This record gives sequence, structure tokens and C-alpha cells, in this order.
Amino acid sequence: TYSLSGFGSGAYTVTPSKSGGQNGSITSFDAAKIAQYVVGATTFSTAQQTVADVSGAGGISSFDAALVASYAVSNPNSGSTGNWVFAPVSNTHASVNSDITGEDYTALLMGEVSGNWIDSGGRPVGGYGPERTITINAPRLTAAANNEILIPIGIEGRTNKGIISYEFELRYDPSVIRPEVNPVDLAGSVSRGFSVAANTAEPGLLKIAVYGPIPLNDNGVLLNLRFLAIGVIGSASPLTLERILLNEGGLRTTTVDGEIKISATSSNQAWRTT
Repeated sequence: TYSLSGFGSGAYTVTPSKSGGQNGSITSFDAAKIAQYVVGATTFSTAQQTVADVSGAGGISSFDAALVASYAVSNPNSGSTGNWVFAPVSNTHASVNSDITGEDYTALLMGEVSGNWIDSGGRPVGGYGPERTITINAPRLTAAANNEILIPIGIEGRTNKGIISYEFELRYDPSVIRPEVNPVDLAGSVSRGFSVAANTAEPGLLKIAVYGPIPLNDNGVLLNLRFLAIGVIGSASPLTLERILLNEGGLRTTTVDGEIKISATSSNQAWRTT
């Protein structure tokens, strides 16, 4: 609802705009929905097609999905993801001599294809019911100093949940371990065939978003993380899982944190389940 007043003589163009207010509604789930559209697994309304084209290429492709996932992990250069556009863009009047009503605008949030945006700023939470809790596990490992560490993150209880996207943050001690340039390896995991976006810009915090058109089918290793052991022998880093989001929420999740200890040799302990 809006009103404008105080018009004088002459022509006027009314152009709406909006900044902020994304309210956490753009996630890896939106990237997954775009991926589904690209392979023909779902259809989009006209509005969804508009907000999916974050690259501005005039069509929808896997590149748009990748840009949305990049936005989900706070990477720069994510196209127009997170911007508001309006339809119509503006209205022009040769003169304003009396009340003008019915000049409505549709506000569209670029990248938000799932339609979960709400004005209050909080994500809606679904009812859990009797379904089994999904557990995300980080391991407890020993690693040889100055060597690469492969950290398997596990998942249990995901069966028949329709998970096509997930994202989380991993906190660690940057004086003990450091993520590799490409810190996420999906090969051989239950996320094989998915796409990933990661952000390592902040020392001690790794942000990850993973998405794909086909739901996860298995329990086991969700993904592997590649780090380098840089700490002295005897030092240790926590592996703390935070901000777990499966699809766009509504799925009960628990986490089991882990730890990396630096030693002279590695014992390659298996990842831990509950």
C-alpha cells in the first residue's frame, strides 16, 4: 500500500524500488529447483521463470542455479540474486490532475523460485510429526602434520525425505587446519552427481551449499571435506556443524560434532555414527 501526493504541473514517472528484506528466503533449495527445471523435472510459472534468470541471459540454465547457490554461501558475483525487480517497472503520466487508483506493482525477489519468502523475516518451520530425526555427523580423527586430511561428513535417517539440497557451516581452528582450494569432494558420497558452492573467505568458517535435481537416496558419507593439517603435533581443532538446512527446513536434524588431532602419523579413524 502506498500513496503519493503534492503533484504539480508536468509529466511524472513512478518507479518502485526496494533494498534488503530477503529474509533468508534464498537458499540452496532454490538452486535445486532451478536444476530440476533445467532437466525438465518441474515446471515454473511466469514469475518463477523471471526470478530464476539471475544471470540475465534471457533463459534459465544450470549457470543460474550455480549463481543462486553461490549467493547462499555469501560469495560475491552471484548475478542479480537477492535483488528486487518490479512488474511493471514503472508507470508514466502526462499529468496528474486527480486521484489515480489501482496502480499496483508485483515485487519479485531474484533467485527466490520456491516461494517461501515471508515478510516477518523468519523461515516457516514445518511440523515434525513422528518421522525419524536426520543426524549429520562430523568425525573424530587424527591426522599427520603437514598432510592433507579427508574429513567425511555423514548422514543417517535421510530415507524418503526428498532432500534435493542442503547447506551448513563448519567451524574449525584455522591455526590447526586449513581448507584446500577446492575443499568439497562429492565423489563416492551420497551427494555424487550434485553441484556444490563453497566459501572459505573467513578463517575458521567454511560455508557449503549442495544441490541437485534428484533427491538423495542413501545414508552414509554425505560429502568429504579436504583440509591441510598446519598445526603443530599435539594440537587439535574442533569440527563444529552449524546452521544445518535441509531443503528449506521443516526436517528435524541433530548434529554430532567432531575433532581433528595432529600427530606424527595418521590413524585414519572411521567416521562416527550415533
